[in-house]
Amino acid sequence: MRPGRSLVPSTSIESETGSGKTEAALWRFAHMYEAGLVDGLYFALPTRSAAVQIHERVERFIRNLFPRGVPPVVLAVPGYEPGVDASSVAMQDYEPWWEDRHDDDRPWASKSPKRYLAAQIAVGTVDQAMMCALQVKNAHMRAACLARNLLVVDEVHASDTYMSVVLEALINAHVRAGGYALLMSATSARRRAIAGCITARDLTMISRLAKPKTLPTPPSAYRMAGTTIS
Repeated sequence: MRPGRSLVPSTSIESETGSGKTEAALWRFAHMYEAGLVDGLYFALPTRSAAVQIHERVERFIRNLFPRGVPPVVLAVPGYEPGVDASSVAMQDYEPWWEDRHDDDRPWASKSPKRYLAAQIAVGTVDQAMMCALQVKNAHMRAACLARNLLVVDEVHASDTYMSVVLEALINAHVRAGGYALLMSATSARRRAIAGCITARDLTMISRLAKPKTLPTPPSAYRMAGTTIS
């Protein structure tokens, strides 16, 4: 999983649930970030509840990865309090946000759904990324923000036919813009359907991950600059 100069832009992981795909994706991001290949991460999941659950795990990993100057992990799920931990509950009411308000300490990228992809690290629903490939307002801004991030799409097997077509367009556009993508699935059929539009030169597959006995924990003294990730 350590990236090199010849790293292909699109990779897929096919393995059963609970085999460590999430941790593999996070470590891949860490290695790519250290190598200067990406500036951030967008971790996309099919449902709001799945995004809320994964958010806490990603936040814990990022805290260990950056002992100083920890970037906020934005919860890119409309209807939930953004910029806080995954134990948040759905907001009962939306409060208008005014540009001249200075008492709001939430990250700028979490204050509006159209800004979610501007976050350095974000966990959210896959539809936020899919809007980059649709003819909708702010699509180009979303795509530009995503271009330097590693796009991780989890539970690809949960995609229906429509989502698969849009994901194909999204991955192709993201790769052509110089971005990197990682598709994760518990089954191969849907992953192969989505990957079918990507040339063999651009796609590698990591198949059947062995379930680890213990998951790796980043060292507390970890430093991003001038250090090799172990």
